[in-house]
Amino acid sequence: MAFKKNKVWQDFLRKTDAIENLIGLLWFVVSSAIIVWPSSLLDWQWPRALAMIMLNGGALGLIINKILTMHARSIIFTRRIFILLALISCAALLAANYLLPLNPFLVPVTAAVAVYGFIYGNRSVAIYLTIYLAFVLALQNPENWFYFFTVYTSQGLFLIQLSSSRLERNSLAYSALLSALAGIGTMFLFCLLGQSDIHILHSGAAAMLFSALTSTVIIIGLLPYIEDIFYIVTPTKLLELASPNNPLLKRLLMEAPGTYHHSLTVANLAEAATEAINGNALLSRVGAYYHDIGKIKRPLFFVENQHAFDNPHNQLTPQMSAMIIISHVKDGAALGKEYKLPRPIIDIIQQHHGDSVMSYFFHTFKETNEKATESEKTTVNEADFRYHGPKPHTKEAAIIMLADSCEAAVRTLEKPTPSRVNNLISRIIKDKIDNGQLDDSPLTFREISKIRVSLQQTIGNMFHNRIAYNDKSKD
Repeated sequence: MAFKKNKVWQDFLRKTDAIENLIGLLWFVVSSAIIVWPSSLLDWQWPRALAMIMLNGGALGLIINKILTMHARSIIFTRRIFILLALISCAALLAANYLLPLNPFLVPVTAAVAVYGFIYGNRSVAIYLTIYLAFVLALQNPENWFYFFTVYTSQGLFLIQLSSSRLERNSLAYSALLSALAGIGTMFLFCLLGQSDIHILHSGAAAMLFSALTSTVIIIGLLPYIEDIFYIVTPTKLLELASPNNPLLKRLLMEAPGTYHHSLTVANLAEAATEAINGNALLSRVGAYYHDIGKIKRPLFFVENQHAFDNPHNQLTPQMSAMIIISHVKDGAALGKEYKLPRPIIDIIQQHHGDSVMSYFFHTFKETNEKATESEKTTVNEADFRYHGPKPHTKEAAIIMLADSCEAAVRTLEKPTPSRVNNLISRIIKDKIDNGQLDDSPLTFREISKIRVSLQQTIGNMFHNRIAYNDKSKD
């Protein structure tokens, strides 16, 4: 369960296959060809072109290794996204072949970084790829390498910082403009240091502003297609899914109101716990909104929706009850596909129970079976009471599993004192670990400890003591 650093390379080989390696190889071949073509055939010396290829290969190899080792086990990472990152990088390098002779700052660095950070949504990968792109672009200006590398990097990193804190779709233009100003500011500093002149600053500033605005228009226009083709869950897409006006959330509210309010509570717990370990808190919140949508199909079979109704499980055998409860996972995945939810949200729906056993119905069945006569006894099969999985493969899915289990269990406490709540949460998390439900997730023991503390604090605040007011109407 805990990811050990001394096994990074083994996990890299285990979790990636020939397709990922082939994509990485093609990325290197195409990017190297773009860098040295057509200049190597015309003006460059071949030793210099070979050096460029080797530098590109070294830098790109480190980046690809980092991406795959970090995100082969991430809920956001797919082959399609890997291909998108490669395409965007190669497209920026190809554009540079035509734009560098006109003005080096016309290169659409903003568009590439916007995909890396704003669309892809992973800050660390965006930083690595931005530095790689700045490095390769600067190599094509060897006489002023450090100047161009610093300007490209400052512009890109500033855009990443802004895009990580501003999630709305229309904020991209604002972020792009400010990042261009950051690049212009860097050029001005070089002028003050005597490493550039004012004429280059004027032309470079105009080119950078034009490139930033043009890149923004292109990215905003292509964003819906990028989301659909590459199945990317962007922050803006998650915000759209979190809207109460979403048709599926409306159905959940109207047809299973108890489940809807339970999902809101789990979302608050999951978001706080994910923030505690610096995970994707927005993905956890939205995933929690939809994790139980399968209960829409048979809402009255779930206790949170039975306020004014008899429990229908009283009329069913434990096996039948278990079958109905288990089916809400499959029904949720089917609804998610029907409403075109992103793949990561559907994964959370399928994984939030893992392959755990429904202990209540299982023990009820065993007790009933023990009291039955010899002729009425049946074989006790634990598999009939076990969810079909898979186990959580990501931090977000694992956190939602823990938050869901803890919220449901704490609700059953008659007197939820702080000590009882904390002990119950600790016991639930320990049971999940002991039963192997977190074995496939990348959570470390330190992160699990932080999640436990967060759940205890958040749930403890939900069940705080209230002041008993006197009923003055009796006076």
